[in-house]
Amino acid sequence: MASYASDGRATPPPPPATKLLVVVTAANELQATSARIELAKRSLPAHTKTIAVADPAGRRIGSGGGTLNALKAAHDLLGDAWLDNRLILIIHSGGDSQRAPSQSVCGKAWSLLPTVPPKAPVDLLIEQLLKLCA
Repeated sequence: MASYASDGRATPPPPPATKLLVVVTAANELQATSARIELAKRSLPAHTKTIAVADPAGRRIGSGGGTLNALKAAHDLLGDAWLDNRLILIIHSGGDSQRAPSQSVCGKAWSLLPTVPPKAPVDLLIEQLLKLCA
């Protein structure tokens, strides 16, 4: 939807976010440490920062609590200008992964996905999400 200046002229849309922050949530500090190791291995777009955040005190807080905890961590990392020209991608990766036990150590962000065309031979969920943000 277009926005308009006081004189009736259409104003241009704001520029797209130029910086990306990827926040991976985890159920506990062990999962968060695994996520940090995996994030360090990734070839990420320029101007991308990453953090992995565990549920506080090892207590399960669910997706809503995880989102608030991730946003607080983003603000703590970046300060008051944390939303300026920034896209924040929150990947909920914590939990027991009871339906996918193979993902219980590192979390669902590192799930393998079949891709077309195949990429040696599978792709990771986090890589697909990062392509959407590029």
